Amino acid sequence: MTRELAGQRFQPGRDRDIEDALSGDDPKVLNEWAFYYFNTDQYEEAIECFLKISDIDADFPAVHFNLGSAFLRVGLVPEALREFGLAAARDPGDPEIPYQTAISLNLMDRNDEALEALARAVSLKTDYADAYLLRGSILAKMGPGGGRWPAAADAFETYLRCQPDADNADALGEFIERLRSGG
Repeated sequence: MTRELAGQRFQPGRDRDIEDALSGDDPKVLNEWAFYYFNTDQYEEAIECFLKISDIDADFPAVHFNLGSAFLRVGLVPEALREFGLAAARDPGDPEIPYQTAISLNLMDRNDEALEALARAVSLKTDYADAYLLRGSILAKMGPGGGRWPAAADAFETYLRCQPDADNADALGEFIERLRSGG
């Protein structure tokens, strides 16, 4: 998968320098640079590379997902949400896209929409532990009304079934009990 594997073998100084890469029009070279920057927490530079890739070839594999991820890392949440929308249109079967969309929506306090995005994510990958954890967190944050706390407890329990060795299992178990008892 492009977004996971790219950039792992790339070393600046061994290959082209960034000025050459950005002045060129090879999306593969730009993608290598973008992942190098992303993986070394240089998100603004990664964004610059991903934007150039998008300008050259908007259909380049995972460019919109990657750009959305970089935007999210620097707090440009509306921009991230836009890119995740473009990514979803190109790859509707990838559960990571609605999950990242849900993170963006949650950061914007658009919780009902975030829950809808998480429902899409788990419909694509039924054992998506992180999606259940985020769903539980959002529902718990929204308060007890409308049966949200029991639904949050259910989501956390599903997370623990998907992730039985989770480091947070004991604390989460206690929290589930509090949610089930009404707070």
